[in-house]
Amino acid sequence: MSMFNKITVDSSGKLLEEALAPAQPTSASTYAGSTGEIPHLPQPPMPTGTTVYILPSGGAFYNGVDTVQVLPLTIGQVVDVDRVYKGKTVHEQFQRFVSIVNQSVYGVSVLDLTIQDFYAVCYYLRLISYPADPIVVEAEVEVGGQMRKLNAELKADGITVRKMQALVAERGVALDYPRVRDHLFAMQAEDGEALTDWERGLFGYVAGATAQEKLANFRNLPSDRFKVLVKHQIDSFHGIEPLVRVTTPKGEEVEQEVSFDYSMFFPSFIQASLHHDSL
Repeated sequence: MSMFNKITVDSSGKLLEEALAPAQPTSASTYAGSTGEIPHLPQPPMPTGTTVYILPSGGAFYNGVDTVQVLPLTIGQVVDVDRVYKGKTVHEQFQRFVSIVNQSVYGVSVLDLTIQDFYAVCYYLRLISYPADPIVVEAEVEVGGQMRKLNAELKADGITVRKMQALVAERGVALDYPRVRDHLFAMQAEDGEALTDWERGLFGYVAGATAQEKLANFRNLPSDRFKVLVKHQIDSFHGIEPLVRVTTPKGEEVEQEVSFDYSMFFPSFIQASLHHDSL
């Protein structure tokens, strides 16, 4: 078991192949058009210096493969995070961030990772890139009778990874879990013809070879399968728990919901400069 696994806090469009190729700059990340699906992208031979990470999903969605090899961040990847924030839409920003992560992950295509496995891999990638350096998070605490957003340090032992229990098959419904490619699909849909909240929230849990097919399969299900999908959404959860406990200098423990922030790939001294105050 890796160090991170011991921790306990908790449409459409086609990506250009070079957009996620490990050797390419993230500024090349673009969608080629309004139709088509994101392809499976080949990766070069695995480099030396990778470590094994056990995925929270336990291999339920990758034909039994339950680990990936992760390579620590380079300075080039870190400074490319600046380009993420220059994306004009949340879809473009996330797409650029995915291309950065793709340069460090081997064994399972980043686009095929469940969205929760992806976020967990991101935290692990940050941990092995700066082993002794905490992640700076923004915590809302009461100071002098007023609520203020202040910086706090999130250390490795302040993160909980929740493993998925055994995947239960449901009669009459082929189930899956939202993948990174589905997330990109939904984000791009928001830039054009928006999905409904129900489509956005549930289509990824239905099986399909592409995001478009998953959406079509979701829409064609009998209406009495709503309950099955919502139950599966709850039962199949895995990944990073949404709450973190932060200890202030005064010894007070504050429980906060963690928002995923692209700036986490910077070392803490740079992260701290991106926020307003510090604890």
